[in-house]
Amino acid sequence: MRSKSDKKDVVLYFAAKILSGILSFVLISVLTHIFTPDLYGDYSLIYGMISVIISITIGWISSSCLRYYAKYKDDKETFYTNIFVQWLAMFALAAVVLVLISSFSADLPMKNCLFFAILCFAFNSIFELFSVVARAARETFLFLIVSVCQYIACIATVLILHFVTDLGVEVILLAYILSFFVASTILIVRFKFFHYINLKKISKDFQLLFLRYGLPMIGVWATSWVLNYSDRYIIKMYFDSSDVGIYDVSYKLSENSLSIVVTAFTMAIMPILVEKFISAGFGLVKIIHRKFMNCYFLLMLPAVVGLISVRKLLFGTIISAEYADGDIVIALIAISTFFYGCNQMLYKLWQVRENTSAVLLFNVVSVFANIVLNFLLVPRFGAVMAAVTTLLSNMIITLILFIRARIVHKYKVDLGFVLCTVICSAVLYGASFMTQLLPIPRILLLILSVVVGVIAYAVASLVLHKELRKAVLCGREDGGFSVKNVIKGVKKVLEL
Repeated sequence: MRSKSDKKDVVLYFAAKILSGILSFVLISVLTHIFTPDLYGDYSLIYGMISVIISITIGWISSSCLRYYAKYKDDKETFYTNIFVQWLAMFALAAVVLVLISSFSADLPMKNCLFFAILCFAFNSIFELFSVVARAARETFLFLIVSVCQYIACIATVLILHFVTDLGVEVILLAYILSFFVASTILIVRFKFFHYINLKKISKDFQLLFLRYGLPMIGVWATSWVLNYSDRYIIKMYFDSSDVGIYDVSYKLSENSLSIVVTAFTMAIMPILVEKFISAGFGLVKIIHRKFMNCYFLLMLPAVVGLISVRKLLFGTIISAEYADGDIVIALIAISTFFYGCNQMLYKLWQVRENTSAVLLFNVVSVFANIVLNFLLVPRFGAVMAAVTTLLSNMIITLILFIRARIVHKYKVDLGFVLCTVICSAVLYGASFMTQLLPIPRILLLILSVVVGVIAYAVASLVLHKELRKAVLCGREDGGFSVKNVIKGVKKVLEL
């Protein structure tokens, strides 16, 4: 049984990701109505470079923070002082790298935005580190607040700057700088960061511990970025910025909406698994992990199918019609994101036992396949093939992970549960498709398709999931139909 705090964490993570997902839709909608595909493509290339540098320089620190916060939670001076020193070193390295990229890369529109790019890295990386600390400390409500504040501040700043200045891509970067500054300030004040800085607490043992765990994670973060972002640069090599912009908007529209589920699960599961591993061993970790995987399938599969079913309705409503050529990218990336989420969930089985080298090896295999397929297919068949190669790469690594988890960890997936969920998702697609035949305005059609699809999925789940149906219709004790019994049914079918 999971504790009330475990359940609270999951609920709040979902709330944070749902609100962030909604706000990311709003942000993308604003950006696509303000910027043409070529300008949006330039922004995508610049921010993508900032993201990869954060992945390489900061990702290993944040991963180590998540893993070892519990060990140092009673020695905050040592913890905060040493991660501050690490951040300073990585910031200096990142600034040098950005200057070199600006000086020697003619293809990237970085030169005019170098100062903004450095500031964006600084505040983005601080936010990344302290949001991880909030997760590790299980300050889930705080995480929800800062996630929402960051998006709201970004959207507001973009709108204000667009109307009062004539800046181009710099508007978006400056909006990110200010929004990450606001969110980071909230976190720094909450954790009293500067109160605990004591240079006498710089520890060689601490640094070595983080390096041993974190260095392989540099490869994991970098390869994850290559798998999910390098395709923009390959598209730029053979096509122009407008193709990058159309591809990136469609990619983000799909990924951001579905990452509500993926990120909520991956953020919630790791602190819980680490605590259970320390207190009860790996046997309990596998049991809890399987329950989380069932939850993931139950929510992620219908989300993917639902997005695919309404993707064409998004253009001309939420997204500017200029980007409509990317509708097939939405479908491909939706399926790819499902497999990517499976990968991130399965990685936790290795990470909880501190075997990050194995995670790196799995990622390298996936990235190698992605890059080779990109260079073979994108020049010949167009930008859409970048989405195909991302999907194939994630599918390959998912298959490898399931096989290795079964062999190494004796890990099994509830295939019957997955099959029932697939059938229920197919019912959702059929109901949404039929709804879209109605002769009503597109925005109403979009809303109605979503509502009908959700209802169809819920009904199909009641029919196919025996335990859920029994709990909902009969109840565990009293019988009768009620919201309370629906909640009991969900808990029962997921063995919570």
